[in-house]
Amino acid sequence: MNVNYLHLMCVLVFMAYSFRMGLKTAVVNFIYIAPFYSISLIDLPWSAYIKPPEVYAAGLAVLFIAKRGSLKSAPLIFALLFFIPFLISLVLNVYHFNPIDAWEIDAEKREVFYEKLTTRREITSTNFTQLLYIIAALVVFVVSASVDMASKREHIGAALGKSAALISIIGLFQIVAYYYNFYGVYLWMFYNSAASNFSELAWNEIGGIKRINSTFSEPSIFGLYIGLYMLVALILGGWRVDYLLKRPSFWVALFAGMISLSGTFYFCLFTLAGFYLAHKYRGMTGIALCLCCILVVVAAASWLPSLFLFEPSTFFDQKKASFIERYYFGLELPLKNISINPFWGAALGSDRPTTLIFNLLVSVGFVGFFIAIVAVSFIWRRGVKDIIYFWMLCGMLSPDLNFIFIWLYIGIVYSALSGAGIGVESVRNVSARIKTSAR
Repeated sequence: MNVNYLHLMCVLVFMAYSFRMGLKTAVVNFIYIAPFYSISLIDLPWSAYIKPPEVYAAGLAVLFIAKRGSLKSAPLIFALLFFIPFLISLVLNVYHFNPIDAWEIDAEKREVFYEKLTTRREITSTNFTQLLYIIAALVVFVVSASVDMASKREHIGAALGKSAALISIIGLFQIVAYYYNFYGVYLWMFYNSAASNFSELAWNEIGGIKRINSTFSEPSIFGLYIGLYMLVALILGGWRVDYLLKRPSFWVALFAGMISLSGTFYFCLFTLAGFYLAHKYRGMTGIALCLCCILVVVAAASWLPSLFLFEPSTFFDQKKASFIERYYFGLELPLKNISINPFWGAALGSDRPTTLIFNLLVSVGFVGFFIAIVAVSFIWRRGVKDIIYFWMLCGMLSPDLNFIFIWLYIGIVYSALSGAGIGVESVRNVSARIKTSAR
């Protein structure tokens, strides 16, 4: 076990500062630390890494209990229902596992880094660590959704912008460090794990040009993070574009996203434009505007590479190879694996389909997927459904279910747009109402 003491101390100091200011402020300040995914505080022997968001999540849960926070019933019921299929699938597959061909999640176990296909014959430690990540993510959601954040909407918006600007500046620093020969400084500060899946991805290029990872393991996750920040900011701002445009942090994040060479970010922009048009326009007008957006994105994708220093053919060759890989691991192979384990899946972590929906289906099967849909119905409301739709669409490119920053945003939006006493009851109030009815 390797402990990175300086990074751990910085996180603990930030937690102490945030927690002494109260529960609401602690939730808001979580926005700043949730994106730090490429920093490992503790490297565990079984290829698991304890990162800043997970340590902060554990501390926030303890603070919530210490402050005698009141759990809201709907988020709690959602979390329990959503978790059950993952637990059942893991237990069933421990006793009987049908071998499948799969994407090897743990890059350290691959003989060649980019040869990702493996045959999975049994449950491994990866399945258990993935389940622990789901637990941490759901705890974050339940706590953030249970704290009344309605009075903190402006603070949330400001924190989202500052956090996105910070992560974008780190991404720009990464590029400068890469080309001016002090990349080791960036790696030590923000990409400190020695694991092969981190060290290889830290040097990721396309067409000879360095891509932006920032504080994430992959450029696609960086792109998803920036896109999701813009979505949540629009939701909290009542879908007013000027709410974004007047903030310098938006322009910093947009610039970093545009030069990141993250295909996910470009897809997020297109999806975000579609969401905005769907909220502002109805009928044929909205459809026509969406079609225009599609044409603009296609034209930009065809023309923009020629503005860079690499050959467009190289760029498109690599993107084509990426598309073929995502098609195989995201559609063709998952369909085969679902047919092998149709009811309860092959357990989370056995495979990593490159599409979010198929990741869920392969992990928990059709029965578990149905339970997950029922679970989501308990939190299906304004704002939350926008994030879930967005995640489903853009999750075709970033398929992981355990991104803590996404669950944090869902919880915050759920609470901020509902407020206290507006169609939401705490577990304590529900229990009291049931006892009163029984009398």
